[in-house]
Amino acid sequence: MDPIPSPEKPKIVVADPVHAEGLAALQTWANVTYTPDRALIAQTPDAQALVVRAPVTEEVLRTMPLLKAIVRCGAGIDGIPKAYADAHHIKVMNTPGANADSVAEQVFASVLEVLRDIAGFAKGMRAGDWQRRNQARTQSFELKGRRLGVLGMGAIGHRVAEIGHHGFGMPVQATLMTPRKLPDFVKVVDIDTLAKTSDVLVLCCSLNEATRGLIGAAQLNSMPAGAILVNVARGAVIDEAALLAFASNPDRTVALALDVHHTSPLPQDHPLTHAPLCWLTPHIAGITADSERQMGLMTHRVLNQFFFA
Repeated sequence: MDPIPSPEKPKIVVADPVHAEGLAALQTWANVTYTPDRALIAQTPDAQALVVRAPVTEEVLRTMPLLKAIVRCGAGIDGIPKAYADAHHIKVMNTPGANADSVAEQVFASVLEVLRDIAGFAKGMRAGDWQRRNQARTQSFELKGRRLGVLGMGAIGHRVAEIGHHGFGMPVQATLMTPRKLPDFVKVVDIDTLAKTSDVLVLCCSLNEATRGLIGAAQLNSMPAGAILVNVARGAVIDEAALLAFASNPDRTVALALDVHHTSPLPQDHPLTHAPLCWLTPHIAGITADSERQMGLMTHRVLNQFFFA
């Protein structure tokens, strides 16, 4: 049971959309200003906690001199000015693992779309092209036995590895960004080996100074023919110039499934929108009705513990 709050309720600003159940839970013990369009964020100088999903600037944080905590409702805290928060003794938290299933499931949805072209065959059926099925003999592939490489073995990486190994019979290898205990079926390799030997390479690490631009031209160009690169981490984990050069190569056989981008929203005329073998989605891997609820409720729990533990 959550602790009973004191008569003076903490003042919390929720500055981005949060699931109704999470918001309602917060409102049982806190004085909540909900401004999902951020319209009122500058009018809350007495806020003690801030909940965000999108990046927030130092300028915004300076308008809240009483701030004690920031929660990123989601995975990763790269959009929060950590140096400013540390200097002002502001606790920075997130909701780790709350959307791991959602992200991992999108990884394999993307991979299966690349390997099986379900949407293409369905479109052909509507056009009366039954004979297109013959293309499946040479252009559709199974996942079983293909090597899965995972960059970053946090909650999402663990779930990707579990699904790949137990669900599809894939050998799994990973590059760790921080030391941690791994399942016995995961082989640890360095980043260059991961790129060279993975049939499906999934990027799901946090973005920080160690991972920014970690995947560059050397790694991209070393990937095996017919491989698939899936990025559900952050766009900047891949060097942008290297990615654009790689994507524009007419001889490229490596497929790209990119849910995150260097610029968000991605401009409609961006070179990637015209690149072959490139599947683009608008940063939706972690967004499902289920994960939204879990992230909202975890936001409530971590803040409740912060104020009343």
